Amino acid sequence: MSSSSTITYTRHDARTLPLNCDVAEFHPTRKERLLVACYELKESKDESVPASREGALHVFDVDDEGCLSECATSAANIVPSGVFDAKWRPNSDSDSLLAVALADGTTALYRVDDGSDGIQQVSTSGSEDVDVGTTLFCDWSVTGERLASTSHAGYARLYSVAPDGSLNVISEWQAHDAEAWCCAFNRTGDVLYTGADDAELRVWDLRSSASSREDAPPMALRDRRTHGAGVTHVSPSPHDSNVVLTGSYDECIRLWDIRQPSRPVLRSDAPELRTGGGVWRLKWHPQNSRVVLCALMYEGFSVAQVDTASATMTLSGFYSEHGKNALAYGADWRADGSMVATCSFYDRLLHIWTPQGISSSSP
Repeated sequence: MSSSSTITYTRHDARTLPLNCDVAEFHPTRKERLLVACYELKESKDESVPASREGALHVFDVDDEGCLSECATSAANIVPSGVFDAKWRPNSDSDSLLAVALADGTTALYRVDDGSDGIQQVSTSGSEDVDVGTTLFCDWSVTGERLASTSHAGYARLYSVAPDGSLNVISEWQAHDAEAWCCAFNRTGDVLYTGADDAELRVWDLRSSASSREDAPPMALRDRRTHGAGVTHVSPSPHDSNVVLTGSYDECIRLWDIRQPSRPVLRSDAPELRTGGGVWRLKWHPQNSRVVLCALMYEGFSVAQVDTASATMTLSGFYSEHGKNALAYGADWRADGSMVATCSFYDRLLHIWTPQGISSSSP
């Protein structure tokens, strides 16, 4: 679909952030609460001095009119290493705990306090024996009791999270031989999906206990034929435990039924949805099982209509307010589905908007 096709939308508010922004995440239960995370590489004018990385965590409240107000501001929102990904802990209305994937190879937990403490780091965990490079992605299990992350060196880590917020490594293994761009738990937390720059989707069975920290869980599926480039996002449906979407640098979205994992389940005459841009994030609407928000890198943001019954997907057009070639990275729905937050990398823009014509529930 050409980017000349524009989605119908209402824009509510916008902010320009001080650093390149790559993550936008609404809180899963506090519908007004929004996290925006940043990563920026600072090049030195002196060739003998290596480039440095800088990041930040910004927390906003978004009212029912879509107006932004920044909150929890303190010196602690500056992260010495850039942020590649961040997720609110599910079911965490009381403690507002964040998991953060950092460019220095660690995974950290931060607590957001509505008072004077602002954003405070609670714990951090890295690899003791292996140089994993940058931590690229993180994901919580639905219960919030476990956390997973993937890294530039292809490693995956599985953590348990103690009541005090400390991270305990359960397992760490070489999940891929290339950058592992993403991971995702299934709804029951006993399966972990990983995708990587080797164009492979892998599925790991977490039900068996590892005899040591270095043991990889059994691999339940390895697909290396479907994607034409790196797998950048795996998005299990919150509405149907059998449905999973994958996004790729090959500019396609694919729909999977995990009961038939040998191939995507779209019609044979249209085996994938071509988007015109690399697929960075896919976010299901919180109530409507047929609607997915898409961050499509250089092609911008769009909304996909997904019909699993007929195995069809279409794009509804493109949101055109971010700068051209600004890199569409961060995208998420408000918990009530009433609006979305999107952020683009190079122009440092955060936008709050509502796509029109979207039902608040499934047909």
